[in-house]
Amino acid sequence: MAINKKGVIRIVIIIFFMALFFSESFPIATYNGSGSGYDEGGQSGGSGIKELTPGIEDLVITGGGYFLRSKADFLLCLNKIELSPLEGIDYTEVQDLLKSAIHNMEKAGENYGRLKAIAYVTPYRIDVIEKLIAFDYDGLMAEKGLNAVIFKDVQRYLSAGNLRGLHSRALFDTMNILTLLYRLKPAVDSGQIPVLEDLWRLNQAYAEAHLLGQYTAEVFDRVK
Repeated sequence: MAINKKGVIRIVIIIFFMALFFSESFPIATYNGSGSGYDEGGQSGGSGIKELTPGIEDLVITGGGYFLRSKADFLLCLNKIELSPLEGIDYTEVQDLLKSAIHNMEKAGENYGRLKAIAYVTPYRIDVIEKLIAFDYDGLMAEKGLNAVIFKDVQRYLSAGNLRGLHSRALFDTMNILTLLYRLKPAVDSGQIPVLEDLWRLNQAYAEAHLLGQYTAEVFDRVK
C-alpha cells in the first residue's frame, strides 16, 4: 500500500507542476486572443490609463495564468480531502494550499480588474468585431461537441461584439470563486473538512469559468 500512496503523491505533484508550466508557457485556455479585438494604438482617455500597462492581451494571459494556478491549488486540496479517509489529513498542508489558491485568484482578479479598466477606454478593432459577429458558432459547437449551455453564453457576448462585457464577466467569475474560497477558510483553519456542498459548488464554479475562457480562446483561434 505504501507504493500506491507514493504513486498517488507523485502523480499529483506531476499534475500540479504541469498546470504551472502550461499556465505560463502555453496560455491557451483562458480567453486567449480576445485582446486582439482592441485597437490599443487608438487608445483613448486622458486619465492616466496608459500607465496601466502591460497591454490587454498580456493581462489576459497573466490573469489566466493565476487562474490556472489557483485551480491547481484547489484541486490539490480536493485530493487531500478525497484521500483523507484512507490516509488521514494534514490540515497545515491543506491550509497552505487554500491560502495559495486564494492568493492566486486574488492576483487573477487584479489582472482582470486592470483589463476591464483599460478595455473600457480602448476602441475595438472593427475587422475583428465583424468576424466575431459573422462567425459560425453553431458549426464550431457541433464540430467539437462543446457544452451547449456554456458555449451559448460565450456566443451571447462574442456574436454581439461585446468584448468588454466578456472581460467584465471574467472578473465577475473570479470574484465569485474568491467568495467561495473564503467560505472554506473557517473550517480548514479550525482543523475541519469543509462542508461538501461548498466544495462541490466551488469545483463547479472553477469548471464553468475555465470552460468559458477556453471556449473564447477556441473561437479566437478560428477567427485569427
